[in-house]
Amino acid sequence: MPSSSTHVIPTPSPTTATENSQTPSSNNATIKHASSSLEISSLSSSPTPTTSASPSQPTTAATPPTPTIVPTPTTSPTPAQTSIPNLTPAPAPASVPVSSPSSATTAPQSNNKKKNKKNKNKNKKGQKQNSGDTNQPSAQITQSSHVNNAATSSSSSSPSSSNTITPSSSSASIDGSDVLALIRQESSLRRPTASVTKNTQDSGVSTSDQKIAIGYLHVNNGKYKEAIAYFTQMLDSNPMLLGGYLGRGTAFAMVNDLGHAYHDFVQAVHVDPTCADAWKRKAQASSAMGFFSEALMDLTQAIILSKDTDAESYYQRGLVHYKEKNYRRAMNDFKQTVRIDKFHKLAWNHMGLALNAMGQGRESMAAHKVATQIDQDFKEAWTNMAAAARELGRAEEAMSLFNHALEIDPKYVDALHLRGLLMFGTGQHQLAVGDLSAALKVRPSHADCRSVRAVVCHGIGNYSQAVSDYTILVESQPTHTAWYQRECALFVYAHVDDPIESFNFDFAMDPHFKEGWCKRHPPASLNKFGYKPQPSLPVACRDVEYRSTARDDPMKQVVEFGVGLGELLQYNTDGFLRNRRQFRMAGLAALDMAQRLRNDVWRMKTFPRTGTLDTQPFMVPGTGSSSSQKPHPFGWRDLFDIPVRWRQHSEPNDPVWWVDLLSPEQFREGFGSHTPIITGQTNVIRYYPMFAWSFGLMKEQMLLQHKLSPQQKETVKAATQCRELYDIMRKDFYIWTPCHSIARPGHKMEGTRLTIQLAPPEGYEYSIRTPGTPDRWAEYDREMAYTYEKLTEAVTKEGADIAEALDWILTLAFYWYNFMPLTRGSAASGYVTVMGVLLSLGYKIDAPIPQGIQPDWEGILRPTPADFIAS
Repeated sequence: MPSSSTHVIPTPSPTTATENSQTPSSNNATIKHASSSLEISSLSSSPTPTTSASPSQPTTAATPPTPTIVPTPTTSPTPAQTSIPNLTPAPAPASVPVSSPSSATTAPQSNNKKKNKKNKNKNKKGQKQNSGDTNQPSAQITQSSHVNNAATSSSSSSPSSSNTITPSSSSASIDGSDVLALIRQESSLRRPTASVTKNTQDSGVSTSDQKIAIGYLHVNNGKYKEAIAYFTQMLDSNPMLLGGYLGRGTAFAMVNDLGHAYHDFVQAVHVDPTCADAWKRKAQASSAMGFFSEALMDLTQAIILSKDTDAESYYQRGLVHYKEKNYRRAMNDFKQTVRIDKFHKLAWNHMGLALNAMGQGRESMAAHKVATQIDQDFKEAWTNMAAAARELGRAEEAMSLFNHALEIDPKYVDALHLRGLLMFGTGQHQLAVGDLSAALKVRPSHADCRSVRAVVCHGIGNYSQAVSDYTILVESQPTHTAWYQRECALFVYAHVDDPIESFNFDFAMDPHFKEGWCKRHPPASLNKFGYKPQPSLPVACRDVEYRSTARDDPMKQVVEFGVGLGELLQYNTDGFLRNRRQFRMAGLAALDMAQRLRNDVWRMKTFPRTGTLDTQPFMVPGTGSSSSQKPHPFGWRDLFDIPVRWRQHSEPNDPVWWVDLLSPEQFREGFGSHTPIITGQTNVIRYYPMFAWSFGLMKEQMLLQHKLSPQQKETVKAATQCRELYDIMRKDFYIWTPCHSIARPGHKMEGTRLTIQLAPPEGYEYSIRTPGTPDRWAEYDREMAYTYEKLTEAVTKEGADIAEALDWILTLAFYWYNFMPLTRGSAASGYVTVMGVLLSLGYKIDAPIPQGIQPDWEGILRPTPADFIAS
C-alpha cells in the first residue's frame, strides 16, 4: 500500500501527506552513536602495534560503544544509518617506544642553518624529528548524527600493493550481482587470531619522538587535558613539530573542541603537505563540523599520497559520502576499502548499510554477514542485518538475528529498541513494551524508545503510561510531534466508554490541529487559531484492561474470524510485515461493515433478495459521520467511514484524516498524498517493483502532455532512467494519469501525478502525488456517489447477480484508489471495503493477494474500471 513511512515514528512530510502503510512500524530505523559527535580511533604510542596484522590476521577491534537510534526523515524510506565508533584507549606499552618516521613525511626546512644541518645528519641515521606519529592509526572524527553503528576501530592489515588510484565516482552502477559476487569471494572469512609481537626500541631515539610518544600515551589513557598542555609546551618550543599538531589536534577532538582540532590539523598540513595522515585527520575534523566538500577533497589527497594503499582513507571518504546520502559513491569507497583490506569489518558493515539505504536489502544482509564472519561478536552488524531483514518484511529471520545480537550483549539498547519496533510492526504490542522498557531502563534518555513505547501504550489503552511518556518528550523538546499524539490520547481517553458512533474523530479535532500534525508544525503555531488543549488525565486514571484473548467464547470466535479475514489484507511483496493487530482491525472493520449493510442499509436476510424491498433509506444520525453532523441517508462516505474509524483507532501513530476536513486554507491549497518509488538514491523496497510499469506510463503520457521536439520524443521512448527524462525537461515536472469517468461517459479526470524531481546528491525523486483540491474532490465525490448508487441497485434488485454486484464493488474501489481522500490509510480502507461489502452478500474472499500484486497500484495505474476489474 503506498506509503513513505520510513522512520521510527512515521509522520508525513511538512508539505504533503504521506499515504498509509500496511504496517505502521518504521521499516528504516537505524543505529547511530549517541555518546559523542566524534569517531576517534586510539593513538598508538608505538610504531609496532601490540597486536600485529597481516592480510590473513587483522588487528582485533576494540569493544564498540553503545549506539542509539534516531528517526529518519519523514517521507523517505528512508535510509539506514549506522553508529560510529568512539575512542577506546589502546593499552599502554611497558616502555615508551619510538615512533618511526613515515617515508611520506618530511620535516619542513628551517631558517636556522644549524638546525637544518642537525636534522640532515639525523635523517641519515633514519630518524626524523618531526615525524612523531605519522605511522600511527588516524583519528576517526565524524558527526554521529549522520552515521551509524560500527565497531570502535577498524581492523587494519598490511595493505596490498596498489595499482592505480581510484577516485570516488558514482558513474559505475552498483547492482546486486556486482556486490554479491564480491561478497561470495569473501564468503569464507573468519576472524583470525591476532598474533602478539614484541615492542622494539631503537637505540638512536630522538628526544622529540620520545616526548611525542609520551603525549600519545596521555591521549590513549584518556588524559586529554594533560595531553593538550603537554603538546602545547612542545609546540611552543618547536612550532614546526608535525607530531605535536597531530597529537594535540586529536586530543582537542576527543574533548569535542573541533575548532582547535581543525586548526591543529591545518597546521600539520602546512608543516608537511606530503603527510597523508595529516590530510586524513583534517578531513575527519572537517566532516565532523559539516564541511563535507572539504573533507572529500582532503581524503582524496590522502589517498593519492598513500599511493592507493590506505584502506582507512577510502573508508573515511565512504563515511562522508554516506553522511551526504550519496550511497553509490560511498559503496565505491567501501569496496575499495575491502579490496585493500578484506578484513575491514567496519567497511563491510557500512557497505551493508549503504546497500540497505539504496533499497537492496538482500545484498545488505549478505554484506553484514561477512562483517559477522570477521568478528562473530560484532553486535552492531548482527543488529543491522536484523534491521535489513525487518525492512524486507522477514519478521522471523529478523527476530532470530536480533536475539543473537542480544545474546552477545543482553543490554544492547539498539537491539532492544529495534526488536521492540519489530514487535510493534507485527502487532505484538505487549512484547514491544517489554523490549522498549528494558532499553529505557538502560538508557532513560533514549527519546525514540520512549516515543515508540508511548505509541504502543496508547494503542492498547494504557493511557497513563502513554501520556507520561508523551509529556517527558514534549518537556525535553517542545516541538516534538508527541504533543499532537498526547492530545489525541487525551481525547480518546475521555471517550473510551462512549459508543464509537456517538462522535466523529475528524469533526471532534480542530482542523488546524490535524493539519499541524500532518505537516509537523510546531504546536505553538496553533495559538493564533485559538486552539484549546484537551483536558488532562484525571488523577485516578483508569486504563483499559488488556487481555490476550476475548473474555467469552462468542466474542473470541468473532475476533478470530476477524483476524482470519484480515490476513487477506496482507501484501505478498517485500517490505510488508505481517501485522496481527492490523489484521484484527481489518477483519473486524469488514464485519462491522457487513452487519451495517445487511441489517440496516439493504435490510435483506439473503442474497439475492427475497420478498418485498424496503425502499425507505437508512438514516445516519450524523454524530458519527464525516460527511454531515445532521441526519442524512446512508451514502458512499458513510460506508467508508466504517473502515476509516477502525484505522484511526487501531494505529494512533498515524494521522488518518479526511482531506476535506483539514483547514479550509489547506483544502483550497490542495493537500495531497505522496508515495515515493525512488527517493534520492534509494529504490523504495515496497514500491520499486512498480517502477517499470509506472515509468512506461509516464513516458507514454509525457509524449501527449508535453511539447517535445522529434529528437526529444525519441529520447523519451528510449529512456530507462529518471535522469534521461529530467535532462529533457531540465526542471522538476509531472504527468497526470488519466482516470475515465463512468458517471459522465467520455469525461477524463486527473488520476494521480507521476512526478520527477531533482534530489541531491546525484539522485532523483520519482513518486506519485495525488492532490486533494476542492475541484478534484467534487469530481470524485460525484463518481463515488454514482457508483455506490449503482452498487445498491445491483445488490437489492430482484434476481440480483453476484457477478454484476462484484463489478460495481470493484468499480467503487477503483475510484477510491484514484481519489485518495485520506491523509493516510486510503489503500487499507479500500480493500477492507471490498471484503466488507462482499461479506454482506454472503461471500468471503478466501485467497490471499497474489505475490507481487498491490491492488491500490492496480487501480492507480489503470485508466478505467474495466481495466482494473480485468486485472
